[in-house]
Amino acid sequence: MTAIDIDPRAVHMAYAQLSLLHVPARLIVGNALSGEIREQWFTPAHILGGWTARLASTPEGKTPIDMIPLVDAASTVCSRRETTRAPDCNKPAPISRQLSLF
Repeated sequence: MTAIDIDPRAVHMAYAQLSLLHVPARLIVGNALSGEIREQWFTPAHILGGWTARLASTPEGKTPIDMIPLVDAASTVCSRRETTRAPDCNKPAPISRQLSLF
């Protein structure tokens, strides 16, 4: 499951609920209309189930949203729309965060 919301509070509430229900999910803080991604959260079921690798082995021609490459804070990111408009993509990359209880 992939969910996008512009409000970080809503993403955090969904993360807690989906983690408790053991649903493999990728939660994104960003704007679904413009394609902006600010943060990515993966539930423990997504990580422990190896869903990133499973989704990467989909048939050719199919590109689910979970196959968007993960980037670290040191790199830059360009969406498909921006690469067709302007070659300059010097905005900060989304930050992947995980809730740690220990």
